[in-house]
Amino acid sequence: MKCEDMVKELEKLCRPSCALDWDNVGLLAGSKEKEVKKILVSLDCDNVAVETAVSIGADMIITHHPIIFSKVGRVTDDNIVTARIIKMIENGICGYSMHTNFDATVMAKLAAEYLGLSETKPLEIVGTDCERGESPAGCGDENAGDFLGIGSIGIPDCIENVEYWCEKVKQVFDIPNVILYGDEKAVVRKVAVCPGSGKEYIPLVRAMGANLFITGDINHHAGLDAIDMGINVMDASHYGIEYIFVDYISKYIKECFGNSVEVVKMPKSMPFKIY
Repeated sequence: MKCEDMVKELEKLCRPSCALDWDNVGLLAGSKEKEVKKILVSLDCDNVAVETAVSIGADMIITHHPIIFSKVGRVTDDNIVTARIIKMIENGICGYSMHTNFDATVMAKLAAEYLGLSETKPLEIVGTDCERGESPAGCGDENAGDFLGIGSIGIPDCIENVEYWCEKVKQVFDIPNVILYGDEKAVVRKVAVCPGSGKEYIPLVRAMGANLFITGDINHHAGLDAIDMGINVMDASHYGIEYIFVDYISKYIKECFGNSVEVVKMPKSMPFKIY
């Protein structure tokens, strides 16, 4: 199939119009006419992902985080981002990213399902111009529906303390560590989750009545502020929760296209170590 055929199917799942204004999604590198027989699915388009795509002979990289995010004034090999683009083009590799459009249409509800939350609703509703597309025949999506927004808040399937939830998050997302700001003995009755970076949602989480917020990229001051607001914040890392994108999209493509395209998942590897 051609790259543009793959793009059409992906945009039935996550329309670009669902991305936030500051985001950069879609086909960001390569030709829409490129024949695609092998795809690498990765959370990020870092050097390791590009080298992996080259080594396996991939025709396309599909990532969650945009391959090009900030403004690019020139394309040279002395810039780390554009050097990757050059290498991709030289090796005939297209690059497609689905970021906040995936967050709004799939990620938020998917993360809540991993955690077993019910009666869920988004933390932030996306713009009214975002309408979820129809899932293509043969690859239906259980996350389809009217849930369109960033992050989720819902009711847990059991009443346990924060310490229990720390262990649960490590188990369901297959991550070795979490960082907790708060009281591990506090009883959790309502949970919010925002895969990626969610510290700006802490006041909203408080207003919506959750006392446990699971997210990533929590810094010192945000953590202290959360404690003072009575919110227990669990930093499961930006990478830790969002890797579910790789599993989900890989499965989605296989359900859509079967054996007509080979899908390779970038192996899960935390980008940092805690000693």
